[in-house]
Amino acid sequence: MVLAELIEQKVDDILEDWSEFARHLGVAPEKLSDQQRRNSAREILLRIAHDMRTGQSADEQIAKSKGEGPEHAPEIVDVARTHADDRLAHGFTLEELVSEYRALRATVIRHWQAQPYCVNEATIDQMVRFNEAIDQALTESIAKYSASANRLRDLFNGILAHDLRSPLGAIHNSAQYLLRDEALGASSTKAAAAVLRSADRMKQMVNDLLDFSRIRLGDMLPMTPTTDDLRRISHQAVEEVCASYPSFQVEERYDGIMVGTWDGARLGQLLTNLLVNAAQHGTGSAVLVARCEENEVVVAVSNGGEIPADKIDKIFDPLIRSASTARKGTAAGVGLGLYIAKAIVKTHGGTIEVRCSDGSTTLAIKLPRHCMLG
Repeated sequence: MVLAELIEQKVDDILEDWSEFARHLGVAPEKLSDQQRRNSAREILLRIAHDMRTGQSADEQIAKSKGEGPEHAPEIVDVARTHADDRLAHGFTLEELVSEYRALRATVIRHWQAQPYCVNEATIDQMVRFNEAIDQALTESIAKYSASANRLRDLFNGILAHDLRSPLGAIHNSAQYLLRDEALGASSTKAAAAVLRSADRMKQMVNDLLDFSRIRLGDMLPMTPTTDDLRRISHQAVEEVCASYPSFQVEERYDGIMVGTWDGARLGQLLTNLLVNAAQHGTGSAVLVARCEENEVVVAVSNGGEIPADKIDKIFDPLIRSASTARKGTAAGVGLGLYIAKAIVKTHGGTIEVRCSDGSTTLAIKLPRHCMLG
C-alpha cells in the first residue's frame, strides 16, 4: 500500500490518533470540538494525498523544497490558508497551530511504519513527498496566520486611535475653557495648562497611531494639495519643536521662492518629525536648509552625532529607538515619527535618505514642486 492510499483509506483512524496526540502537545481542546478539529485536518490530509499522486519533476521538487513552488500544489495552499484563518478565528495561538501540524506528521508516519512494506526507492520517495507537502502546508498556514493576525492588530489600533479622539478632544476643550476663566487661581491655571499640554501631546500620539495603522493596512495617507509656502511651513515647524524643546536651537537657511503645490499640514508634520528626531538624537542644535528649484524642492535637517552604521538601514522602521536616547521633552513619542515621515514623502512622490559624515547626521528629502495627488 502506497502512503497516499494509506492516508485515504485510514484517514478516520489517523485523525482519531491525531486528535489525542495534539492534546498532549498542548493544543487546547476547549477551543474547538473534536469534530470541528478533524474536519479541517481531514481536508489537509486528503489534499496532501492527492498531491502525492500527482507527477512531479525534479525541478518542481527542488522549487517546493525551497518554498518557491506553491503553484505546483495550489490545493494545498488553499486549504492551508483556510485552516490558518479558521484557527485564528477560534483563538488558537501560533504555537498551537504549529503543534497541530507536528502531531499530524507524526501520526501519519506512525501509521505508515505499522504497515508491512520493504524500504526501497519508491517508499523513500513517498515519504519525501509527504514531508514536502506537510512542510508546504505548514509554511502557508504560518504565513497566512501571521498576516491575518497583523491585520487584525492594525485594525484594532486604528479603531482605538479613532475612538480615542472624542474623549481626548473633550479634555483638550475643557482645559482651554478653564484657561479662559479669569477667576481661576494661579495654581489651578498652572494645572489646566499642564492638562492642555498633555492633551496636545496625546493628540499627536493618537494621530501618529492612526497614521501608522492606515499605512500598515495599505491605505494612502489622506492628502489635500493646495498652493502653499514651504518657508512658512518650515518656520512654523521650527517654532513648534523649539517650544517643546526649549534648549534646542535651529538655524534656518532658505534659497529661492518656496511656493508650490503640496499638502501643507502633512509637510508640517513631516518637518516636525524630522526636527523632533534631531532634538532627541542630536547634540542640542540643528540646521534646516531648504532650496527651491524649478521642478523640485530639497530640504535637509542636519544635527550633530552620527548613527551607527548597523542602524542606518533601520532608521525608518516603526517603533525603533536609539537605546542611548533619553526620552526628553513633551514631543517624546512612540517611535513612529520617521516611519510616518517616509510615508508622507512617498505619498507626495518624493524621496528621503539619511547621510552620516564628519560627526553629523543629515535627513534629506526631495519633493516635486507641484504635487498632484490622485
